Amino acid sequence: MKKKILKLSLGIFFTFGFCTVTSIRAEEVLVPQVSVVRANYQDGMFSVANLPASCLRTDEQWGKGVWVAQEYESIWGGTEYRTMFLSDCILEEHKDYIVVKDCPTFVIQDSLKPLQEGEKVKVIE
Repeated sequence: MKKKILKLSLGIFFTFGFCTVTSIRAEEVLVPQVSVVRANYQDGMFSVANLPASCLRTDEQWGKGVWVAQEYESIWGGTEYRTMFLSDCILEEHKDYIVVKDCPTFVIQDSLKPLQEGEKVKVIE
């Protein structure tokens, strides 16, 4: 009886682990990425984030934009994330990814949770 329970639990464990690893790998391969590129004075361009193309949205003025999550180091030594909606962007679309260039305005929210409707944020121009 103990052997059957052990075999069953090991089978479930390995099946679950295999499915999890397979789904993570499939997501990396199959989900198109968005590369967000912002101008930089030193080298002309630098990449801010790569994220799934499904994060592309339109804002309330029907301008095309993209949600991005930027990782940066906290003053206390940990890692924090900044959520931004880049609006009115010039998009360069490729087969499996999109490069976002020249975004004149974007909204910054300094937290991990996504923006909720009616939430106050800082607009940077």
